[in-house]
Amino acid sequence: MCTFVSGSLNALTEGGFNGYVVGGAIRDKLLGRAPDDLDVVVSSDSASAAKAVSGATGGRLVVLDAIRGHYRINRPRESDQGPGWIDVAPMLGDIHQDLVQRDFTINAMAVSLPNWSDELDRAHLIDPLGGQEDLRRAVVQTPSIAVLEADPVRCVRAARFVAQFGMSIDERTRGQIRESAHLVAGASPERVRDEIYGVFASQHAYAGVRVLDETGVLSAIVPELDEARGVAQPPNHHYWDVFEHSMHAVHEIDQILVDVSNWPVNHALRDIPHAPDFPEYFDEEVGDGQSRATLLKMACLFHDIGKPDTKTTTEQGKTQFLGHGELGAQLVSEILTRLRCSNNVIRHVSRMIHSHLRPGQISQERAEPSRRAVFRYWRDMGSVAVDTVYLSLADYLAARGPRIITSDWQGFCGVAGVILNRAFEEPRDSKASLLLNGNQIQRHFGLKPGPKIGNLLKILNEAEALGRVETQEEAVKMLRGEIARDTSERGSRR
Repeated sequence: MCTFVSGSLNALTEGGFNGYVVGGAIRDKLLGRAPDDLDVVVSSDSASAAKAVSGATGGRLVVLDAIRGHYRINRPRESDQGPGWIDVAPMLGDIHQDLVQRDFTINAMAVSLPNWSDELDRAHLIDPLGGQEDLRRAVVQTPSIAVLEADPVRCVRAARFVAQFGMSIDERTRGQIRESAHLVAGASPERVRDEIYGVFASQHAYAGVRVLDETGVLSAIVPELDEARGVAQPPNHHYWDVFEHSMHAVHEIDQILVDVSNWPVNHALRDIPHAPDFPEYFDEEVGDGQSRATLLKMACLFHDIGKPDTKTTTEQGKTQFLGHGELGAQLVSEILTRLRCSNNVIRHVSRMIHSHLRPGQISQERAEPSRRAVFRYWRDMGSVAVDTVYLSLADYLAARGPRIITSDWQGFCGVAGVILNRAFEEPRDSKASLLLNGNQIQRHFGLKPGPKIGNLLKILNEAEALGRVETQEEAVKMLRGEIARDTSERGSRR
């Protein structure tokens, strides 16, 4: 047992606190997983218990809810093993009364503090609701509908467990979630956000999102998505309506982000370009503790949210969704703001949605894109350039569905590969120009500081990236021509 946990439990038992480890840590142990955190309930003063743990371990004490007596002790920095934190709360009645008020049977188990160890002894397990059996059957069920009414966020958590643990929800509990779904709209947005993040952080996000949809919880959280239901799309490019297309985009990105070597040789996903450090890239944190992979899956669900309000039909009968990327970026910014997401997350997701069509528009007829087009894509897309390519791949697969044409898909993947060739290298165009800086341009051409200098630097940066200038003399010559051309054009407009 790690020193953080052993020190905490010793502090509680030696301090005379009667308590139990409950909930997720036991579930995780039974599933063969290392617990991320530990939940402890005590029969006496939880504030004093939390202080005892903090004092004994050096962990930082955080007050989660002083009125309800909920406290957290974060693992001290010098300890690099064990759960990230320990939560301490008062027991609700005796231990059996406490357990029947918990969210799901698989979390309604307890072990007394003296009996807790790394090797969980089932003989010491208190399991009044059959949580062990439900874990064996991989079923999520509530003790009663009252636990959902008491905390509607649990409706979202059920979907997270489906996505995270590959479980199913029994029909009685599904019905209870449907009855309680409308209450989620009034729940803490921060807590709802964290459960939603958990769904998208899972390998099976689509399964969780599908549960949210089928139980009405998705509509309660993001009513804007309901506008996409039944919105038809051109059948030559789309198999599903806008809503189902968005749902299937999550399914496709789930598959894209796993090891494609697991797929049969002739599977469509084998054509998707990957780089050696592909997994590490998508593990990078963007904001709110969430990775690029998590936010990419979120973007897949929302990427066409602007389509319902931009749908038009031309005189020739052609269906169009002009500007749906721009509107979608605006809508998703409002949604994520409502969910109290960080500015970094909002910017990251909305930028992907704004330009999710761009990778598919970089060349005509799936021809290899020019170096200039690729350079400009990277210049404009910046930190979401790679992510947006994979969004476009999921979008393509979800659009065609079972009607995918292999040759066209391979061409699309080929274009994506050309774009991504720059992704995991150290591209020359990602650096500032080494030939001339702004001050040098001012001195060479007698120019004053201003926007013109910035424009000339952009032109020079592009020329360097494309290999058109390689020496300072060539850079000066090219910029002299640009300045002369600009002067001539302004003179002709007078």
